[in-house]
Amino acid sequence: MKDSIFMVINRHGVVRYRKSPPDLHIGEIAIKLNIEISNDWFKKIIPEGTVSIPDKAVIGDGLEIEFTGLGDEQLAEIDKAVKIEIEAREEK
Repeated sequence: MKDSIFMVINRHGVVRYRKSPPDLHIGEIAIKLNIEISNDWFKKIIPEGTVSIPDKAVIGDGLEIEFTGLGDEQLAEIDKAVKIEIEAREEK
């Protein structure tokens, strides 16, 4: 069996899964998982494995978001929150 899914995560853990590229909220990243598993595994009750994700497989860097209909104060708060999130990622 071969398939692909997108796993959306934030710093608290997995948020959701999708079959198509997802829309992301602030603080979320998407990881495309290509799944390939032998049909023999379906004879067992619970297949188990480990996933290691290289940085280049993560979707979210260079994301541009346009906010409309907000005042300057609201935009400044959003900008501040995004900068804090980016700085936190860079520290890791």
